[in-house]
Amino acid sequence: MGRTTSVFVTAALVALVVTRPARSTTTSAAPLRCSGVKDADVLVARGRQAVGSASHKLVSFWARGRTQPVRPTFMPTVVQFAAIMPDRFVRLSWEMKRPNIIDVLGFNGSVLLTDVRGPVKRDRGPTTPEDLERTRRAVATYLMGWFMLPMPGSRETFRFSGEVVYRGRPAVLLRLVDSPMWLRSLWLDRDSCLPLGIVSEVAGGARDEPDPGASAPGFVRTELAFLDRRSTSGFQAPYRIQTYFRAAGLSGRVNIEQFEINGKVDADLFRPPAR
Repeated sequence: MGRTTSVFVTAALVALVVTRPARSTTTSAAPLRCSGVKDADVLVARGRQAVGSASHKLVSFWARGRTQPVRPTFMPTVVQFAAIMPDRFVRLSWEMKRPNIIDVLGFNGSVLLTDVRGPVKRDRGPTTPEDLERTRRAVATYLMGWFMLPMPGSRETFRFSGEVVYRGRPAVLLRLVDSPMWLRSLWLDRDSCLPLGIVSEVAGGARDEPDPGASAPGFVRTELAFLDRRSTSGFQAPYRIQTYFRAAGLSGRVNIEQFEINGKVDADLFRPPAR
């Protein structure tokens, strides 16, 4: 798939996940705070409690939004996301002036979905296990940023890295202890424990240009910032998500308009392309 698809995966897979309300298991009315806490496990648990995922189970979701161009050359698009946990996820997008040409990216189990649907269906060609892994890791980054949830079936361990300021907000910084080929940093609001932003750094390919914003040579950096959080169906959900790719600054913004959680999701959305 190469550099073009890896850029598309990390910079475009932006979505909002909200689930319907369930009974809260929280017994204390005291507000959550992350200031002064240095235990990473406690911070992650408080982040999940603040978002709502500590007492809600995500089974499926469907969401739709629109991109807001940040540069004159960017075309506004409609984006639609769907997932059936734990192993089906898809993002469909189309330009507003060409709604019948749909770009598809996601996975159905071990099958990578990467094709174009419309009057003339097109498959982007053979993919590799590395392509699938990059897509799954991109989705894992968003799940952690939205819900403080790891990718189903994976184990993620964080370490505390200090109290810092994230884009003008007091925050605590956590770093993922994972693979040397994948680095992640997560910022939680120091007062509310809500996720403010997350950075994913993936080892680039031979054709990738050097990223001066990465923390290590050979890595490509993508940052997601979560804004305008509102109480929605039991979750503190971000209604605006901004993407920063490499060192170029703001590269994308998505505003979510519709969503449905734990309802019936059309399985046809996850159909593999015809080979």
